[in-house]
Order: sequence, then C-alpha cells, then structure tokens
Amino acid sequence: MRIREISTRILDALVSDPKRALSESDISKALALRGNDKKKLSKTLDRMQTRGEIKLVGKQRYALAEPQNIVTGTIQMSRHGTGFVRPEDGGSDIMIPARMLASAMPGDKVMAQLDARAKHRDDDRRSGKIIGVVERADVDVVGTLRTDGRSRYVVPLDTRYAKNFIVQDIGDAHPGDRVVARLTSWAEGAAAPQAEIIDVIGPADVPSLDTMAIIRHFGLAEAFSPDVMREAEGSSRLMDEPGQRRDLRNELILTIDPETARDFDDALSLTHDKNGRRVLGVHIADVSHFVPMGGALDEEAKNRGNSVYLPDKVIPMLPEQLSNGICSLKPHVDRLAFSVFITLDANGTPVASEFAKSIIRSKARLTYEEVMWVLDPSAKMAKPREKLGSNIRSLLNDLGGVAQEMRFKRFHKFALNISTSECKIVLDSSGRISDLLILEDDPSHQLVEECMIAANEAVDRALSDQGEVLIHRVHQAPAPQRLDDLASDLRGLGFKPGNLKERRHLARFLEDIEGDPMAPHVRTMVLRSMKRAEYSAEAGGHYGLSKTFYAHFTSPIRRYADLVVHRILMARLEKHRRPYQVLQLAALSAGCTASEQAADSAERQLTEIKKYRFLEQQIQDGSPLVYEGVVVGAMRFGVFVELIDLQIEGLLEMRSRSQASVHHDRTKQSLRVGNRTYQVGQTVRVYATSVDLDSRKINFAEAPDDPSKLQTGKGRVARATDAPKGAEKKPRGRRSRGRGRSSRRNSPKT
Repeated sequence: MRIREISTRILDALVSDPKRALSESDISKALALRGNDKKKLSKTLDRMQTRGEIKLVGKQRYALAEPQNIVTGTIQMSRHGTGFVRPEDGGSDIMIPARMLASAMPGDKVMAQLDARAKHRDDDRRSGKIIGVVERADVDVVGTLRTDGRSRYVVPLDTRYAKNFIVQDIGDAHPGDRVVARLTSWAEGAAAPQAEIIDVIGPADVPSLDTMAIIRHFGLAEAFSPDVMREAEGSSRLMDEPGQRRDLRNELILTIDPETARDFDDALSLTHDKNGRRVLGVHIADVSHFVPMGGALDEEAKNRGNSVYLPDKVIPMLPEQLSNGICSLKPHVDRLAFSVFITLDANGTPVASEFAKSIIRSKARLTYEEVMWVLDPSAKMAKPREKLGSNIRSLLNDLGGVAQEMRFKRFHKFALNISTSECKIVLDSSGRISDLLILEDDPSHQLVEECMIAANEAVDRALSDQGEVLIHRVHQAPAPQRLDDLASDLRGLGFKPGNLKERRHLARFLEDIEGDPMAPHVRTMVLRSMKRAEYSAEAGGHYGLSKTFYAHFTSPIRRYADLVVHRILMARLEKHRRPYQVLQLAALSAGCTASEQAADSAERQLTEIKKYRFLEQQIQDGSPLVYEGVVVGAMRFGVFVELIDLQIEGLLEMRSRSQASVHHDRTKQSLRVGNRTYQVGQTVRVYATSVDLDSRKINFAEAPDDPSKLQTGKGRVARATDAPKGAEKKPRGRRSRGRGRSSRRNSPKT
C-alpha cells in the first residue's frame, strides 16, 4: 500500500470520530495494517503532521488538524471534474482539483483540508483537497449499463459524475439499458464505486425516455399529493373573498408572453399622474392570497422551490388549478394581483414607488411576435391574430420607449450585457427534435425584462429602506483573480479586453464584441468567470445588473422566493407582524438556490442530450447537415468548433494528417495543416461524423466548398439550406424574434 493511500485511510479513521484522538497502535488496528504497511505507519504519521493534516495530542495520540485548516461542507462538481465545497459555516467556496477529490461525489458532505498556500493569493478563492466523506448524498444516479466483456458498469447520464459505477448483479437489465443505480460502497483505494441497479427505465437509445431519465436522476416530483390537490381544488372559492383591493379592471392592462405559455404571472400598464409624469404599472399574480402559509400547498411549493421547464414537459411548482387557472392573469376575466406602481421622471428615472393589492382584468394576451410587429414593422413579423386597437398599439409603443430609457440608464451604469441568442428545441411525439428556433434578444423581450427588473428593484429598495428582512437576489462581484485569468484567456484569443477588474472596462468590452463570431463563446467565458446569482437573507446587490437593491418578486407562480417576498411586503403594508425570521429566510434562501440550480442542470442536460441525438440521427440517416461554426480552440490534434445555431461544441480532428504538415502555434491560437490555417475566431462549415453521448463528444469533418463533393457512406450530406426530407428527421433551424419563458427565467442578468 502506498503512503498516500495509508494517509487517506488514516484521515478517514479520524474523520469517523473527530472528537477522539488515536494512538499509533489504535490507527494500525483500525486500518488492519500488516507487514510493510505497518512499518510505513510512523513515517506516514510524521509526514501528515508536518503537512498540517493531523496534530499530536500529548505524546502518544493523533487527531485531526486545527479547525481553521479543516472545513466541512457539501461538494458540487463541474462537468470538467473540478469540485467546489460550500462550507457549512459560510465563507467562500473551496475549489478542489479533480486529482484531489478522493472518493467524493456530487452532493456529499465532506471534510476538506485547505491548501496553506491559498492564503497568499490576492483574491478570495480557496483551494484544498478532500480528506474524508462525512455523509453520502442520498441520491440515485441514472445512467447507461455498459460492459467491456470483463465487467459491467453504469455510465452516469450526469457528466458531473467523473467515475462509472461498477455493478455485479444486473437483474433484468441488459447492456444498453438506461438504469437507476444506487451506491453501495466505494472501498478505499478502489478505482471506482460499487452500485446496485434498483430500476430499469428502458433502452438508452429510445429518445422518448430521455425526459423520464432526467426526472428520475434529479428527483423531480411530478405528481401532487392528495392533500395538496384537495387544497388546490378548493382554492377557487378564495376568489370570492378578495379583501380590500384597488379596482383596476377599467385600466388598460395587458400581458406579454410566449406563444406556448399557459401561465401568465405578470401584466403591464402605463398611466400618468396629476403632474403628467408616467407611472409604470407592473401587476403580478397574487399567489399569496391562494396559498396560505403552512398549508399543504405552501409546504409542497417550498419543497419544489420552482417550476422546471423541460423541452417537452413542465413540472410546475403549483398544481394546474392555480398555475394555469385561478392565479394566471388570463385576458377578459377578473384576477387578483399585487401591483407595483413606479413613477418616472422625464428621463425615465424612477422617483417614487407604491404598492397595492389589486383586482385587474387584462384587456389583451399578446405574444412577443405580436408586440414586435407593433414596435418594429421592419422586422416583418406576422400580423397579430386579432386586430389590435390603437390604444393597445399606443400603449405598447409607450412601454417600449420606457423600457429602452431604463435599459439605456442601466447600461450607462455599466450593467453587463451577457445575453445571447438561444437555441430552443421543439420535440416530436417520439422525443426527437422536430424544429429549432433561434430566439434572439429583441425590443419585445427587452420591454418585459426592463419592467420586471424595475419592479424587482423597487420592492427590494422599499423593504430594505424600512429595515425589513427579506430574500434578496444576490449576484456577487467576481474575484479579482478570476477576472485577471479571464483577461489573460481573452488575450490568448486575440482580444484586447483591458483591465476587467474595473466594471466599466468589462461592460464596454462586452459591448465592443457585439457582432463578432466569437461573441457567444466569449460571453460564456465571462459567465464562467463569475459567481452564480443566488438567494440570500443578506443584501449584497446584483453585480451583473449593476443594482444595489434587487429581489425576485415578479414570478410567484413558478418561484417560491417571489411568494415569500410577496408575503413580507404585504405584512409591511398592512402593519402585521413579520411572517419570517432571519434564520427562516436564510434556510429558505439556501433551499431556493439549491432547487433553482437543480432545475437549471436538469433543463440544460436534457436539452444537450437532445442536441447530441439530433446530430447522431443525421449520421444514422446518412445525411448530416452542414453547420456554420466558429473555431474556439486550437490544439496540435485539431481545432474545437462551436456550432453557432446549435450552441454545441465538437472537435475537427487532424490526426489523420501527416504530422509533418501540422504546425500548432500556441501563442497565436492557430493550427496550420498544409496550406490551410485554422485561427481561433474563424468561421468554418462542418458536419458531424461521430457522436458519443456517454462521453459527450462530437467529431466534425469540414465541408468542402463544392456541395456536390459532400459524400457519406449512405449518401450526400445535406446542406444547412436544404429542405429536409422529413421534418421528424432533419429539421431546419429558423429564427424567431421572441424569447421563450425559459429564456426570461434563466436570463444571466436576472
């Protein structure tokens, strides 16, 4: 046994009972050491003491090092193998390199030893290594059963799991099946964990089972309990008990949502006060009226945390009777709302805000495309299904003007424009992609987004000014070293970003790259350099939005944090006692953050799986489509290409070329192959030649300029502009001006 392995086992023994100090003899017995391994023990203990991993208690016993060197927390993993421990006692996350993860897996409660060198860094990043697993995460892992002839193992669907799970008894499962696996053990020194198969979902190559696999893996609850349903079914009677409310049913109020939306939780109006100043009205579904604190509905919503929007399924936070029924701000019917009125000066600056429970009757249910048809006739959007009166068109133009004023001011304060076009997939009944929509940021989406940001800011500012505690939406500034690293990486790509530690330079750099083929990739790099926005009971501002005050208030149908803020604001307005204490809000914030991140991961992974299947199906049909891509990395063995429309990355390999004809320039981020040079930022036309869904790898081939020379084993490769022979097999992407509900919900800015 190697000394490193003995060290790990010693730490495990001490972690299992951290209050007890062990003698060398105790440790030898606990580890069942024999022969040479026993002889190495003294030397190992001396080394561990020197490195600060353990300490000597008295003259004969050993214990874990001082608490400041050891941190307990929950570990999460990136898809690239790096771990991040969130300490139980707060403080910044601890980065764990892949080689230092030991047997830790996502969600485990672990003990990490801090790297003594980390304190010399000039940022708040800490690093360390895992010295023990305190408690395993109680999760089941979905994966694909594979065999190499000698052993059988499960390849996790979630790429954050770096190791496959070895299984002995496969029961009724067959290689190639998607299964649910449960960890049974991970023996010290073993290369991989052991697991048992507890359920079989079905063949992994059946696309219609992908959604079920993601739901099982992330433990997403679909059905509501009988108690919850009984309470939901009785909620409609509360419509007849509205209480004191401001009657806005004669006001011109409308909703703007995607074509496919079913729950409408926000509506807009614009009026003038007695001084002629514009008053923006943001009217949000009053979910708190129908979901009393402590009831079955409330507990279920709290446990779920938020709705989950998968490509072919919505898993709502609240039952349909509320989410799509009595709470949804449908047109031409009375609905209860919580209204925010923001008074603007001539320049569009908020100068006052007011809040009131209200009853509204929306006069129109509009889609983004219909709004865009009014705001920008040159966009050539299809005309609205129903004729829009001049009053509605006038309101939309006025709201659009207000939104652009607020947007200009926000970016004038160096808010970060990290929004990118989004690839929305549409699935057919078999679970395959039938259409691709490229959803672009446009004035119709910006209209809604700016109004929601204004309302969220107004609520947080009002409550914070009055000393109230609430759940804030916090986006912390990135660590200076991360921004230095980002600037260095960008310079390696040929950009001149300047000093990104100054917000104005970062904001202007993001402005300057607009239109560059590398812009989507660069924005992703910027996002990865930043901390994730999260919920917190402590105010911290929103770095990306450049806001000092910010909370989530505008989506209580699908976010529990918003419902909590509604209750806090209402208690303040009605001078009731505070509904929550600080410790309760801290726990709720942590829960909402965790559920949001799980939902984001589920949505992202399912969408990614569908894209891989899409390319795989093209290859199997013998007619892969040609896509425009941009070179985002250059290595000696090939260049990495990101498909612009599909937003997925693969390798254009050069291994088959004579190495004498290949020259890699690391400094210039280029690769010369014969007379052809590939440079980062350059656009290329490629098609997929192989797809490995298990490892999430795609290989590309470059398409020749002459389409007639495009050949595969089964026939000609289709061009991107070719009409597909069958929409269910080879759909084309098309651009849409509107952004979907999921886009607004997951905007990196909010």
